[in-house]
Amino acid sequence: MVRYGLRITSPARTLLDLAATSPRDELERLVEEAQVQRLASPAALRAVIERGAGRPGVAKLRAVLDFIDEPLFTRSDAERRLRALCRSAGLPMPRMNMKRAGWEVDAVWDAQRLYWVLRITWRRLTREPGQVVALLVAALSQVSLAPAQRQRAIRH
Repeated sequence: MVRYGLRITSPARTLLDLAATSPRDELERLVEEAQVQRLASPAALRAVIERGAGRPGVAKLRAVLDFIDEPLFTRSDAERRLRALCRSAGLPMPRMNMKRAGWEVDAVWDAQRLYWVLRITWRRLTREPGQVVALLVAALSQVSLAPAQRQRAIRH
């Protein structure tokens, strides 16, 4: 399209172009941000993928779009690291920056009914990622237990 005498591409097409050279985690962040900012809808991204058959980046953009069922808007490096840990460990993806009981929380696993607070520091995210994954695995595996049983299982 042409705006003010300049040829420009749509945000969806720009994301396709970036997909050819950007690392996957950066592309995920860009696609999520474009959706949050309402610059590119999933439908617009799917349309540009269809029109771009054979172009570099199509497969990567399709994989990212299939992976992101809803934007996981993150505000910090810590939230992005937590999301990356969940993905690498094959854990369910949390919903990010959600309101619960009048508070905004960084990560919520509603579908798994994980409703208690887990405090994970930057130090643990960066220096002890295996322990963070183990904590999340333990918490997510205990959601079907009674509250008293959950607390005992998480402490051990």
